[in-house]
Amino acid sequence: MIKDCFTDETEIFEIECQELIRYQEEKEEELDLLAQYISEETNVPKSSIFTGEFLCRIENWHKVNGEYYYFKPIDYSLFFFNELLGELISQYFNLDTVHYKIAKLKVKGEEDQYGIASKNFCNPNYTYKTLDDYLSETDGLHFFEQDLNIIDKIRVICKSEKEFRLLQDDLKKMFIRHFYNTQCDGGNGQNIFLRSTTNGIRLAPLLDYEFAYIDYEKIHRHLWDIGELDITNPKTITLFRNDFRFQELLYKLMDANMNSFISKVEEIFKVKVPEKEKNHYIRYEARVKELVLENNLINKQAS
Repeated sequence: MIKDCFTDETEIFEIECQELIRYQEEKEEELDLLAQYISEETNVPKSSIFTGEFLCRIENWHKVNGEYYYFKPIDYSLFFFNELLGELISQYFNLDTVHYKIAKLKVKGEEDQYGIASKNFCNPNYTYKTLDDYLSETDGLHFFEQDLNIIDKIRVICKSEKEFRLLQDDLKKMFIRHFYNTQCDGGNGQNIFLRSTTNGIRLAPLLDYEFAYIDYEKIHRHLWDIGELDITNPKTITLFRNDFRFQELLYKLMDANMNSFISKVEEIFKVKVPEKEKNHYIRYEARVKELVLENNLINKQAS
């Protein structure tokens, strides 16, 4: 249980509610209206709150002191620390991210749930869509892009070359960040939000780092909705070796220090990361860096 990792100094953000609104088939119309209300209040796309039985996140949204928070119950310590580490790793790669609080949900008549809560990040002055939305709306973008083609194909949703280059840079940082983090679902188009502002479309804060560090044998290859990152693929190796920005990001990856990230998690959140989990993360980081060297991803002649 994640409570075993708490210390006397751990700050717990408490959320109280009378009742959780869970999915019921006979109340789909009512749930749809409630999801629309939450969407209007938060500016979160309604499709990310409720689409039916298989996507009903209404019970995750809670209003505390006039602010909306998304609460995710977590009991497994690895998933818990994946989320906390994920926030710091995104910041390390200069990517916007959700910010977590360790939280407890108190529902009347039910056992307390522990997990993490993040404050709604959607700015009412911007328009937010998931990458799935763009994939379904735009000719030229498709699900299950081969390799990292989406990095170039994303041009079709941009109105200027400057906007394209900035969004392209966001995606490059995200892919290298996810490789370092061995993120299994980071390329899920439903988990990637883009925000549209007067200055163009950019990547919104990243979220949902739960499923990382869980398949040691497949660290080299990640198959996502939006593409495939296989650092043993000759095409990907050539792309990385000949792209200046990817080279910068790979050097940054090689400079990353998991011990430092773990220490910061313990310091910021006042928790204790068990030795088993520490060793697990350090082992994964070492393997990622080995793969960079084994596949000659860094072009030393260009540096």
